[in-house]
Amino acid sequence: MDNRGEVLFLANCMDKGLCVSRPFTTSRYDFIVDNGMALAKIQVKSGHRWRASTKDIWLINATTSRGRKKQVAYTPADIDFLAFHLIEIGAWYIIPADMIEGRKSFYMYPTDGKGLWEEYRERWGLLTTFLPATSPR
Repeated sequence: MDNRGEVLFLANCMDKGLCVSRPFTTSRYDFIVDNGMALAKIQVKSGHRWRASTKDIWLINATTSRGRKKQVAYTPADIDFLAFHLIEIGAWYIIPADMIEGRKSFYMYPTDGKGLWEEYRERWGLLTTFLPATSPR
């Protein structure tokens, strides 16, 4: 298993003055980020380029296993943000969990800048300004 994305996420958070913790037990998230106002559960995913015809397409699998066979999408009850790292270009996408609910895979098109997820590219500010939820999850 390759943990480079997780290590790079940790380094980026530390560079931004965020306090980052890692659970010692199995959980549906990789990190807890403390911005001084709230705690956020973060799941980190990394992806490699996949080429289809002449367009660069990046496929990110955002599923988690429950048991050995069942794949379940993340929900806002599981995580607060997904942090996607596109390895070859070093780009990060910080996406709120309520935007991805029910999705198991993500196709990203960073080379044309017009993809569905481009508004979340390098949105580290979402982690630094994250506030507690107004209602319990």
